[in-house]
Formats: sequence, C-alpha cells, structure tokens
Amino acid sequence: MEPGVLPAGRPPKSGWKKHLGALGVVGLLLLKFGSKIKFLILPLLKFIPIVLTSGGSMLLMVAVYTGLWGWKYAVGFVLLMLLHE
Repeated sequence: MEPGVLPAGRPPKSGWKKHLGALGVVGLLLLKFGSKIKFLILPLLKFIPIVLTSGGSMLLMVAVYTGLWGWKYAVGFVLLMLLHE
C-alpha cells in the first residue's frame, strides 16, 4: 500500500474528532481524579492574594526589567525601590 492512501472501507478522520477525543479523555481524567486534585489545589489558592500584592508585583517587575536590561540591573533596581518605600 502506498503511503498516504487510506484503505477502501475507512473514511478519513476529521480534525475536530481528534480534538474532541482528546478533550473527552481530559474530561474523564478530571472526573476520576477531580476530588483528589481539589485537595491539592485549594490550599495553593489561598496564597494567590499574597503573591498578587507587593511580592508578586516585585517578581513581575524583575521579570520585565530582566527582559529590558538584564537580571543584575533588574534585581538591583527593584531592591532599591523596596528600600526607598
């Protein structure tokens, strides 16, 4: 059989069926392990407000300044701003 040629009785699979099958597998795994995952994720969600305050904004600004001027300048500049405030 030549490559790329399908057998006579089998229609080609469309793209949306492949994606729908993958989503179905993910959905089944979430149903099966969802209760166990919930106990792992919920305690981590308590720390999101803490990260989004000053510590989170500092890490975000270090990441932005690292992209612009390098990590040494970024850490130094953010620490200087922390000391100034």
